[in-house]
Amino acid sequence: MKKFVSLLITVLLISSVLGFGVFAADYTVPFATTEPKIDGIIDDIWSIAEEIIPAEIHDDEDMCTGYVKLLWTPEALYALEVVKDSTLLDPPDEATFTNWVDLWISEKNTQTDSYDTDEGDYHVGIDFTGISMPYTGNPAIHDVVEFKVNLTSDGYITEVKIPFLTIAPAEPGHVIGFNVTFNDDIDKDGKRDSYATWMEQEGREGYYWSSTYLNTVIFGDIPTETEEPVAVEEPAAEAPAEAAPAPVAEAAPAAPAPAAQTGDISALLVLVSVTAAAGIAIAKKER
Repeated sequence: MKKFVSLLITVLLISSVLGFGVFAADYTVPFATTEPKIDGIIDDIWSIAEEIIPAEIHDDEDMCTGYVKLLWTPEALYALEVVKDSTLLDPPDEATFTNWVDLWISEKNTQTDSYDTDEGDYHVGIDFTGISMPYTGNPAIHDVVEFKVNLTSDGYITEVKIPFLTIAPAEPGHVIGFNVTFNDDIDKDGKRDSYATWMEQEGREGYYWSSTYLNTVIFGDIPTETEEPVAVEEPAAEAPAEAAPAPVAEAAPAAPAPAAQTGDISALLVLVSVTAAAGIAIAKKER
C-alpha cells in the first residue's frame, strides 16, 4: 500500500510540474565561436547549426520551402534563412510585403498572450527585397537589428544579427521563446497566399504572433579546451656520422744514402798505397 501511495504522489508531482509549464527545448542553438559576417553569404560557421524547417503549411502546399539556422553569442542572436521560392515578383516590387520571413522572439520566454507586455518580446520581419517591417512587439529591435538579403537562382538568403535587448550578456542554458514563419505570394498579385510555421498552431490560425505558443530554444554550451594538446613527438634527429679520421700521412721513406762513387774510392786507395810506399822507402833510407 505504501509503495502505491508513493507512486501516486510521484505521478501527481510530475503532472503538477508539467501543468506549470516545465518544458524541454525544441532546438539547441550552438555558440558562435566565430561571429558570422552579415552579408547574405553562408559562412562556414553555419555548418555547426541544425536546420529548423517550418513544416506546418496553411492554405497552399505549393508555397515556398526552406530552413532557418540559429547561432548565439553573449550579445546577440544570429539567424540564417535560406528560402526556395519560384514565384518572387520580377522585378521585385518594393511596394508590397508579400514574400518574406518572420522571426518571433521572446527573450525571457514570458509565455504571455501578446508581444506588448515585455520589452524582450518582439518580431523581426524581412522581405526578399531587403525591407524590414515591425508590426508587433517592441519596435526598438528595429533600431539595432542588422541584416542582409541576397537573391539566389531559386529564391533568396537572409542573414540577421539581432542584439539582445534584455538578457545580454546571455549565458549557456538560457531558454527563449522562438518561432519562424515563411510567407508566400504564389500568384504574384501582391497579397500573401500561404504561410508555413515551425510552431504548431493546432488549428488556431494567426496565433503565430502570440508568445504563449512559441516553441522553446536553448543556448548551447560555450566550447572550451578541456583536453591538453597532444604533443607530437618529433622523430629523433639522426646522430651525425662520425668524422672519418684524418688520413695519417705515411712517413716518407728515408732517402737512401748516396752511393759511394767508385772513382773516388779508387783514387783514395791509390793515394794511401803511394803514401805508405813512400814511408817505407824513407824508413829504409834512414837505416
